[in-house]
Amino acid sequence: MAASQAKVISVGWVHGKRLANINACIGDQVVFVWPKPSQHDLVETKTRTCSRAGGVTLARTTLGGYKSVAMTKAGNRHFMCSVGLHCPLGQIISVTTRRCAG
Repeated sequence: MAASQAKVISVGWVHGKRLANINACIGDQVVFVWPKPSQHDLVETKTRTCSRAGGVTLARTTLGGYKSVAMTKAGNRHFMCSVGLHCPLGQIISVTTRRCAG
């Protein structure tokens, strides 16, 4: 069976709005986009919490920007914005990645 076609999944990276979790396939790209004048960052965390403990900063704080993250293996990944109260206000998302049939 052929592998599925990789896709780009765009996430409007904004605070104050709860984000729905995403299902992706191995090979997909998830692109987090925040327009000016919004100030955000992107942190990958070990669990779906607003704690930076053990997290990795994927994009530093900027006014407007984007970060593309490749989904390279099956499993769950969690992303948050650590600026101010953005995460507690809903700027956190989980991506479940699986192997997809073509």
